[in-house]
Amino acid sequence: MKIKKLVVIICMLVIASIFSIVDSSVASYENIIYVDDNAIPEWYDATHVRTIQEGIDATFEGDTVYVFNGTYYENIVVDKSITITGEGKTNTIIDGNEITCTVGILADGVHFSGFTIQNAGRVEEIKMRDVTLYVRSNENTISGNIFICEPEPISDMNNRGIFLFNSSNNLLSQNVINKNFYKGINLCNSHNNEIIDNVITGLIRGLRGSATAIDVEDSSNNIIKRNEISKNNIGISLSENNNITSDNQIIKNNFFGNLRFTVVFNERGYLKESRINTFDGNYWNKPRLLPKPIIGRKDLFTIKELDNFPIAFLFMKFDSNPAKEPYDILVTYGGKLNE
Repeated sequence: MKIKKLVVIICMLVIASIFSIVDSSVASYENIIYVDDNAIPEWYDATHVRTIQEGIDATFEGDTVYVFNGTYYENIVVDKSITITGEGKTNTIIDGNEITCTVGILADGVHFSGFTIQNAGRVEEIKMRDVTLYVRSNENTISGNIFICEPEPISDMNNRGIFLFNSSNNLLSQNVINKNFYKGINLCNSHNNEIIDNVITGLIRGLRGSATAIDVEDSSNNIIKRNEISKNNIGISLSENNNITSDNQIIKNNFFGNLRFTVVFNERGYLKESRINTFDGNYWNKPRLLPKPIIGRKDLFTIKELDNFPIAFLFMKFDSNPAKEPYDILVTYGGKLNE
């Protein structure tokens, strides 16, 4: 009998120790690093730091970095699967000092939200300047941010708000990209992404400029849905340079007052490949009863002697079910809706 009691006690101790280990691992998994650039000296310790990059460096996979309001002059690199959250997107500011990209996300599975992001510089890896948020990874969520580009010369044709390069299965939602960017959201060789409920407005580079709200290059199987795309040179562009741009869905977006073209669609070669890019249920400036025609261009070849002048023919696609009234896309910016 004593032996049985002893066995029961030992089993209970083993179970208790297992639960203790699980609890400690869960606590570690849910670790939060706090960032404040203006706290009293006594506030700082291993989990309370001054810069966002310090916070990232102190995390393990699955941790959270919580950033209090303030202006952080940093160029941060996210190389772990973590969550980074700002206290409030209008008052938690990351300023890149025009050095390199303001935010670079290189790890998979990052959740990034709640910031104003501004003043980007050159990204040497891709020889491109002024990329405010650069993503070269997969399965990230970028939501609830404001992207600002300071005024630059009309001739500058490189700055981007969000640039996905060789990136797939990402979600971009509830972001505001406002004025002066050459490209608001740019996908390059990036597939199976969702761009939903964003506001992109005021991207103007002169009346004949080509500043583009959403630019999809060599990318397929993306969903572009319920975005407010207004007062840009070009609303959306789909193009092919080295790979296929196919099976993208452009559905239930609001297109208002885009100056030059609402849609630019340019196919190059690849005659045997499928190009089923779908336009459906979008609102096109005004109520429409008939299908909305969308004119595209297919380049056949270029004439080198004429500065690579393209020889092309035009084709037509349709939005067969254009919306009769605009959608309510509620994205807050500075306490107001869609401003």
